[in-house]
Amino acid sequence: LREIAGKEEAQDLLLEILGIDERNREETDAAAAIQRLREWRPELWEPRQPRDSFLPIRDEVIVGFSPALRFSKSLLDELEKIAEADDKELDQTALRAIYPHHPPTDPADDPEPSDAPLIELTPLNPEQRRACLNVRSSPLTVLTGPPGTGKSQVVRHVLLDRVARGETALFASRNHAAIEAVAPGMNALTAPYPLVIHVGRDGSGFDWKTFVKELLTRPSDASVLEARNAARERVESTLDARRAKEVSVTTILDLRNEYGRLVEAAQSLEPVPELRATLASENAIPAVEQAELWLGQAQKERSGLIARLWGSLTEWFRAVRDTDRKRVIGVVRSLPLEDRIAYLDALVHVARYEELQTEISRIEEAIRERPTPEEETHSLEATEKEHQDAAKEWLTRSTRAAGADLPQNLVTAFANIRAAFADSGGSIDPNQMDRKVYKLLLAVFRDVLERYPLWAVSNLSVRRTTPLAPGVFDVVVVDEASQCDIASTIPLLYRARRVLISGDPKQLTPVLTLGKIVEGQSRERHGLSDLSVWGRFLYTRNSCFDVAYSAPGLDRGRQLIQLRSHYRCHSSIIGYSNRLFYERTLRIRTNRDALRSPKGHSLGVRWTDVSGPIERVGNSSMQPALTDAVVKELERLIEEDFRGTVGVVSPFRPQANRISDAAHEKLPAEWLRTWDFAASTADGFQGGERDVILFALVGEPGWKSRFYGADPNRFNVAVTRARAVLHVFGDRDWAANYEADFVAELVDAAEASTGDREYSVRRDLIGPVWEPMLAEALSKHGLE
Repeated sequence: LREIAGKEEAQDLLLEILGIDERNREETDAAAAIQRLREWRPELWEPRQPRDSFLPIRDEVIVGFSPALRFSKSLLDELEKIAEADDKELDQTALRAIYPHHPPTDPADDPEPSDAPLIELTPLNPEQRRACLNVRSSPLTVLTGPPGTGKSQVVRHVLLDRVARGETALFASRNHAAIEAVAPGMNALTAPYPLVIHVGRDGSGFDWKTFVKELLTRPSDASVLEARNAARERVESTLDARRAKEVSVTTILDLRNEYGRLVEAAQSLEPVPELRATLASENAIPAVEQAELWLGQAQKERSGLIARLWGSLTEWFRAVRDTDRKRVIGVVRSLPLEDRIAYLDALVHVARYEELQTEISRIEEAIRERPTPEEETHSLEATEKEHQDAAKEWLTRSTRAAGADLPQNLVTAFANIRAAFADSGGSIDPNQMDRKVYKLLLAVFRDVLERYPLWAVSNLSVRRTTPLAPGVFDVVVVDEASQCDIASTIPLLYRARRVLISGDPKQLTPVLTLGKIVEGQSRERHGLSDLSVWGRFLYTRNSCFDVAYSAPGLDRGRQLIQLRSHYRCHSSIIGYSNRLFYERTLRIRTNRDALRSPKGHSLGVRWTDVSGPIERVGNSSMQPALTDAVVKELERLIEEDFRGTVGVVSPFRPQANRISDAAHEKLPAEWLRTWDFAASTADGFQGGERDVILFALVGEPGWKSRFYGADPNRFNVAVTRARAVLHVFGDRDWAANYEADFVAELVDAAEASTGDREYSVRRDLIGPVWEPMLAEALSKHGLE
């Protein structure tokens, strides 16, 4: 194709028309490419007569392709069925929140989120907790946050909350890694019984034939159900205890904060010594507010100032004991007239001081009656542990009890369905299944969900595992939504009543084969060319996250939750992304002590200067010197016996492949398994992370690549895969002077990294729990 097209601009145009994405060639749909070529030049496909009929030469050619539209065909079938649904039906689904008809759904009509406590297997921060609570009632919740801010943590607890509340959820993503980051870990809690029905890549790991067989063979056991119910009661009890402890800790901290505020306020006052005893009487202090009012009036009205002032002072001291009144009046008479306002002002300040001292004494007594913050925090941690243990026991007993109470009518229905699945390979296909059997499956699917409420599938696998029905799930969670195209998420939202959209617009975008030119022609053909109306739905420019984020009815104060606390990467690693991509909005909460780094390595960003010629590989590039340097570093990690996780990222696929080949050729396979080793582009690492990332940055003086400027988000993804060490290999001089700031900033990050500095804080000399945190924060900013 490149040879035929000639010029580079013509090459790009042809590839775009055909919908060929060079970043992900294996996803290219050959049949769709031919169809786009038909639409672009229909005259090329019209039969033509040969000039000389006797010549055995024809203008037609037959090109054979492997079967296509394996997934897209079923997606198109579902979209056509959804398009036939009326607004009344669609308004019962999550589609109403993102694709509303007019007038749009008003979020103010949604019920307020329930404040019933959440089951928390790990503690949530306030932002995460708010997201989980909002999903309980809101038809749309948009969750966004950089890598390492705990979006998967929110997803996990949203799913758990559905089980706790007797609801159902569908968890889906176009990115299989996002599903793998959540579903297997949840199932590990209840092994060997599944908490989540997890459908793997290409539908693997689940088929209806096997599922129905196992469901039918579950024995009915009343004792299992009783144990489940008893475990649930224990969960409720520990939830109440946890909430009480949380309230107690909050109260103690509030008291201490208020105490500090009052002491600071009292110290700011400078009472007149000879008046303090006078105002200490019990009758003086209640008159402070009236005195302040009189003082304000006297200061505003200058005419008759002395008369008003003297009258105010006299009336005030009617409430004071005679001895005190005589003493103060004596003092006032001894002052010059112009000083009397100042003197009365001093009286008010002294009264305030005495009032503060009374309040301070009350709070001191309340503090003495309660445990210290440290004691109550430790008690809360013990209560949380008890709650977590109770929750895990309940989840295990619940999954074990699934199917143990199957009524006979469902046994009969499933026996009939099982026979139908014997001919369909275990997957749902309404085009192949008997219509009556499919209708029966729809009827009993809600009964299945009562026993197995959580399902995890990819966007394109959902139609082979769950029937298409409006609002059959209570909630659908779309994870890594910035990577999800618009079309494949519509059937997901149709299947649920509420939706959580989770993603980060600073991460990777969907890999699409439809080009902008072809899309423009299609919009023209269907009367959708007015971008002022349809711009947010442009398929080639928007993801599912973009469409949800721009929904007209989105209440940004309630339905949009932004996670800002980062827990994954060393501060110098996430600091790079915080400056370049997140406008310095992150709060870095990474536990440095938990990071694993090789011996002799400093934490944070490092740079090894590597130079050498660049070789062209097709439409991409690679640098042999980088391969040698990275493999040498891997050998050094083996010598140091580093047993954390290790990965290699490169912007160019040939470079990553060459490093991968060299590593598998030269290094022991057992070490690669220990490291969970992978070498890939940022696309291959999306959703993953490693303790150490070796970043092979291709570049040499005078060399530029359109790839570096086309998608800065890929650099953000590459950098944030590293938890403890980001070790960059590349030409330092070239990078420092490169025109793209996100390349040059990597050099600055390596030079500024303070990862090799050790703690200088004597922890053994510090008592309160917050002081080490403060000392560490000061140390990070150079304040020893």
